[in-house]
Amino acid sequence: MNNVKTIIAFCSPNGTTKAVAEKISEIHRQDGADVTLVNLGVKGGSDTALQKINQSVQQGSTPVIYIGSPVYGSRAIPPVMDFIERLPQCSGAIAVPFVTWGGVTRGFALYQMAEALQKKGFTLPGAAEVVAAHSLTWKADKPVEAGRPDTSDMEKIGKLVREITEKIKAGSFSGVDISLFKEGRAANFDEVFSIPFSAFSAKMPPKKLNEEACTQCKICADTCPADAITFSPYPEFNDSCIACFSCVRNCPEEAIGIPLEALNSKVQERAANSTEESTTITY
Repeated sequence: MNNVKTIIAFCSPNGTTKAVAEKISEIHRQDGADVTLVNLGVKGGSDTALQKINQSVQQGSTPVIYIGSPVYGSRAIPPVMDFIERLPQCSGAIAVPFVTWGGVTRGFALYQMAEALQKKGFTLPGAAEVVAAHSLTWKADKPVEAGRPDTSDMEKIGKLVREITEKIKAGSFSGVDISLFKEGRAANFDEVFSIPFSAFSAKMPPKKLNEEACTQCKICADTCPADAITFSPYPEFNDSCIACFSCVRNCPEEAIGIPLEALNSKVQERAANSTEESTTITY
């Protein structure tokens, strides 16, 4: 692996997908790989990742690309899908998609990403669906899947990365069967993809701004992974919003409000009634 460049691109509005990406980076660095870790949720992140990929190809090395997304509304989030759409056609190149989900449903984010990557010509030697703390319950007394991903989850990721490394070293492997990424889901595939992602975001409760508390520090805009916030002179939220509520979480003045208690109750109920076992799965 010493001559193989590894690029790990992720979007992580609330930190758990980032934690998995950092674990993948750690394992590859231990093996001597040349690793680039890129956050797609910051301005210029996608451009940086694409530049690194193109540089690697120009230098005659096919990079191993890991791509991570949280599961929102049973799907991958737009910044990640937009990045995959921008990838060049890479026949025979290697990609490893991974997602984090909050104990309600794994949905079809992994399948969505994998299908898009295959259409770009990538071979997928592995993939993962990692249980993580639900992003809408961070202020609850008992957040759904609190503390996840935990040590056990990360051990599974470490094992997967090492197995993928060995497959690449051996130089012979077939891609995973992505139809597996549709099995055993509480969500309905046709129903999920019958509406655009924007419709999912629109169903979430609107954010309310306390102008008296807002200092116009612009931290909300700086941390928004969808570049959905502008100031005039207070923050305004456009249609690119993905309802991650990173702005709510990161506002130092707590000037942006949403009905967290009602959201938490709904998520707790859905998690309690979920038919899916909250287990990290690797493929």
